[in-house]
Amino acid sequence: MVTHDQAEAMTLADRVVLMNHGRIEQVGRPFDMYEQPNGRFSSTFLGKANVFSGQALGGMVEVNGHHLPCADQAATGLVDYIVRPEKVEITREQALVRGCISARVFLGNHWLFQVDTPLGTLQITHANTGLPQAGEGDEVGLSWSGEHARVVPTGAAT
Repeated sequence: MVTHDQAEAMTLADRVVLMNHGRIEQVGRPFDMYEQPNGRFSSTFLGKANVFSGQALGGMVEVNGHHLPCADQAATGLVDYIVRPEKVEITREQALVRGCISARVFLGNHWLFQVDTPLGTLQITHANTGLPQAGEGDEVGLSWSGEHARVVPTGAAT
């Protein structure tokens, strides 16, 4: 079956072949492709993603002077650092980076935040469990686990 609807592909397929200009970018199960995109295109085509260019240093990635955690201890060189919006937490402690909320949008079952940081603008989603404690103009800390970051060589796709 061929579709251009990402939601349809993710819900109906056991295996997805993601194409870009006639070229196969990634093949896999929908969950695996979402959680482990093989590059910038896959990560942004299947859902939302925060993607930053950086230098891998084995267990860390340097992006604009910030050392960000990653689970890939062997990663080296120029990489794309990918973290999904739902994996980022607003925190008061142990922040990886600080920023200012530039937008907060209610989308029914979840909230979407845009946070301006030294890394660039991060998108964050949080389940709707009531009115969030942080709003537009608030300074916040952001954190996520290295296990939730995906690191791939810049320009990678298989």
